[in-house]
Amino acid sequence: MKLNLQMIMDHLSFPIEYIYGNTDGPMELTSIYPFISGLGSDAPGIVYIAQWDHLQDVGGYPKNLICIGGGDDARAVLTDQSRNGFVLAGSTDVLTILREIQETFTKYNSLERKLLGALLANEPIRSVLNACAMFLECHVSLYASDFALIGYSDNFQPPDDDVVWQKTLAAKRSIVPMVPREKVRMLPNNPKNFPRSTFLDVGGGVPRHLNIAFDYGDMRVATLIFCEVKKPLSEHHQWVADYIADLMHPIIMERYNTFLSTRNYFRTSVATALRYATTDSTFLHTNLARLGWNAGDDYQILLVRLPPEDRNVSHYLYNYENVFAGAYSDCVALRYEDFILILLHNGACEMLNQCLPALKKQLSMDSALCSVGLRFCDFGQMKMQFDLATLPLRISTKGRRILYYRDVMETHLINELSSCFPVRHTCHHAAIRVQEYDAANGTDFLLTLETYLMNNKSLMTASEKLFIHRSTLTYRLKSIEKIAPMQLDDPSERLHILLSCIALRIVNKNVTSASQPKYMEKNRDPHIQTDYPKNHVDS
Repeated sequence: MKLNLQMIMDHLSFPIEYIYGNTDGPMELTSIYPFISGLGSDAPGIVYIAQWDHLQDVGGYPKNLICIGGGDDARAVLTDQSRNGFVLAGSTDVLTILREIQETFTKYNSLERKLLGALLANEPIRSVLNACAMFLECHVSLYASDFALIGYSDNFQPPDDDVVWQKTLAAKRSIVPMVPREKVRMLPNNPKNFPRSTFLDVGGGVPRHLNIAFDYGDMRVATLIFCEVKKPLSEHHQWVADYIADLMHPIIMERYNTFLSTRNYFRTSVATALRYATTDSTFLHTNLARLGWNAGDDYQILLVRLPPEDRNVSHYLYNYENVFAGAYSDCVALRYEDFILILLHNGACEMLNQCLPALKKQLSMDSALCSVGLRFCDFGQMKMQFDLATLPLRISTKGRRILYYRDVMETHLINELSSCFPVRHTCHHAAIRVQEYDAANGTDFLLTLETYLMNNKSLMTASEKLFIHRSTLTYRLKSIEKIAPMQLDDPSERLHILLSCIALRIVNKNVTSASQPKYMEKNRDPHIQTDYPKNHVDS
């Protein structure tokens, strides 16, 4: 994090004799170096330190310079040279000053990392404001476009006898008059030389308040206010407030911007929920209410993967949104990572089956693939459901345009369980006997048993699924009974056997795949992206 000279002066333990030039300007300093004449010591962003005795015969001085010793003479010369800095007593130890200033840079770098960490982890707004409060060691509060109180820091809270703060808490909105946008526009237009944040004229002995606005075009989205409690706020803190606001700006726009057009606002809200595994519950419920949605509604994710050359073409987004035009308010499409993500809500989930023909047609025109995730009823699962929806696109497409997570769910679950403990050890002993018999005799009795149980012990349905005659199925079931007698009339045992058949089939498939040559495994590797043949067979 960059500092200015005044921020450095705030943390020095040595008395400052004189100040010259501008010490509370923009934050441009990144480190401190000893000044050595003749070595080109005037790098941008560096403050130099030197003893006056070593500077008297130097022709040129660096822009930012801390001088030890020299008193009035040093101040006069450096002021005439339009340098920025301050003069310390001649007895000041150079190494001690260097260490103190380096510690100041380290302190602010640490504060910056904590704030960025809170923002990137999408922590609740109070955690973000607590991180902000540590920069200026003062209380911080955030207000919406209508000046309603959004949140405030626990750190440096005003005392109970602070009338302004107690009235603010009671009203749940700011009672301090903000700086009007018209006045903000009158400020100089060069942000490099003038801070954007301004002090509020509260009066009446009230502690100083520093105000910085978050704008979207000509509209105010939110306002951040710093209030001095123990440590006074000074003019150079305006630059720190500006810097904090710049770090927070993307998150504030995503969470609280109500001025975006409806469709773009939909996309921004959904992208925010997808980007972070942890969401601020206040932000979540507020934004969903603006959309007319609730956190507990039904949702479903579809992921469209276009050929690489078409992924950034804008009209594709609207083509897929138009597939669900009959439920326009319950569908939003957005670009996320390498996909066009279609989020269906309530009624659009119900329309999915009837929209499949139009979806297949659009996918065929675009040489694209689509993965359909599970239907879920908790908006907080958005990130997890997105990850699940990507899985079908990471394995072989088998000539299909539309893939479903439900088709790979059992394999995914068994593989996840297998990574935790040996799944085979939990399987029903009868299913294991049947699998061992198949391995020894080249039969397919385990699949026969699974299909029979999966279809509720219906001979007709199971034989059709297996493409065999009913009498053949009956013969196989009698053979299975001889291999391993089982109680299929017991619902608990029947469920255990069915799950065991599924688990053993998948585990055996994984073992078989692992023993095959690598060239046969290309389409089974979940990390290998599938190609985009121009002539798919539609599912």
